[in-house]
Amino acid sequence: IGVIFALDLALPVERYGAIRDRLYRYFLDRGVFLRPLGQTIYFLPPYIISEEEMQKVYQATRNLLDEL
Repeated sequence: IGVIFALDLALPVERYGAIRDRLYRYFLDRGVFLRPLGQTIYFLPPYIISEEEMQKVYQATRNLLDEL
């Protein structure tokens, strides 16, 4: 069973500004590979992702939201 989810952050940005690079680096530094596009974060994990790996993605996202 898989998931596709897009999360829009309420941040002022110009088209695909620097926030995309900040988000990408934030997740990459935590070992999470996500595809931010502007202020939208796309979650497209593979069908074989484990529950533990998915929790890592969710926790990184919660931490990001707390920091913003």
